[in-house]
Amino acid sequence: MKILWFITNLNYNQNDPYVGCGWISSLLDKIILRDDVEIALAFFSDNVNTLTVHEEGKYTQFVIPNYINGFEKVRRNITFTDHLYEKRENILLELLDQYKPDIIHVFGTECPFGLIAAKTKIPVVVHIQGILSPYVRKWFPTGYNNFQMLRHTSFFKAIKLSGYWADFIRQKKLAKREVDIFKVTRYFSGRTDWDRRIVGLMSQNSQYYHCEEMLRPSFYNQQWRIHEKSNKIRLISIINPNMYKGIETILETAKHLKTFSNYQITWTVAGVTKDSPLVKIFSGKTKISANEVNVEFTGPTQEATLVKRMLESDIFIHPSHIDNSPNSLCEAMVLGMPIISSNVGGIQSLLTDKVEGLLVQDGETYGLAGAILELINNPSRSVAYGQAARQRAVVRHNPNEIVNKQLFIYQDILKIYDTKN
Repeated sequence: MKILWFITNLNYNQNDPYVGCGWISSLLDKIILRDDVEIALAFFSDNVNTLTVHEEGKYTQFVIPNYINGFEKVRRNITFTDHLYEKRENILLELLDQYKPDIIHVFGTECPFGLIAAKTKIPVVVHIQGILSPYVRKWFPTGYNNFQMLRHTSFFKAIKLSGYWADFIRQKKLAKREVDIFKVTRYFSGRTDWDRRIVGLMSQNSQYYHCEEMLRPSFYNQQWRIHEKSNKIRLISIINPNMYKGIETILETAKHLKTFSNYQITWTVAGVTKDSPLVKIFSGKTKISANEVNVEFTGPTQEATLVKRMLESDIFIHPSHIDNSPNSLCEAMVLGMPIISSNVGGIQSLLTDKVEGLLVQDGETYGLAGAILELINNPSRSVAYGQAARQRAVVRHNPNEIVNKQLFIYQDILKIYDTKN
């Protein structure tokens, strides 16, 4: 079976200090060991001018030119529209003709790759990552809007039509394109009730398959242990620098803990740098500085360092305002950490409240602070939640089972395709 993956980018460097998306390279590591598959990866790049092919041992890379020059960047920024997809589409069709895959697997609806389903007879399955259409509706925390983002954008960025305010407008445009992807796609895979229901709404004649995601290898081989009780509490969150990830929730919750508790709280936030414009925006709006409440933004963190910091922490906190199935939360579950998460999107499919952790109301910072103290003051409950979370996650993210399920999905789609043709 010849499989072609369309991915956003290739993060296949184990030393790359990037937070998230390691599950694709982890899946690739396992699937290339199979003798019954041949696989190629394709992605856009600014570094090539023509379709470029690299043989990487047991798999092939197709690097697709992005065609984004200086003029096109300005044009895209002015119109907030991608004018080059038609040009890129011809390259994609050339790629298909050259590789001749049996099936195409598109990772995510954020990029235009899914639109290829309307141009080829080769079956296409789209794996749901996030879903932009609901994300843009939860983009801003309560009390924030895009006008405020514009106010915090430098004059230089404003005239270039860049910055967070412009990013939001582009995301709304991409959400409209995402609707078109749902219209032309007949096969989807996902892993939560949330994404399954949205697929059922936006693509009512499609076939949906449940398939879990693989985690990065280091997390399977470690297990969290409770620390000796002390007055010092270490919290950790792993988020990307996006408006909806809950940075203001972290700052406000840390302030409540400092005001009302007797514990010395330190809160590590990996994935966001201390100099991020978002940190400045949220600190200004809440009037809470990170240093004041012992919140440390450490930026993108290498895998080994991240595991170490998680094992040294007392609780993993996921404060996002919208999410499907954040891998950072799943990695915390595999480690067996006590977890508190906002109850949004697909989180309920990952973690059961008061069994494998605590789910709290999105953005309600007093309740989150109280939940943190609840676990700190009940260490046996924290341990029980962590053990239950690990037990569930180890089964859910079993690498061999995920590979087998993924190949089953391909084979089932090909059977359906052969029957119809």
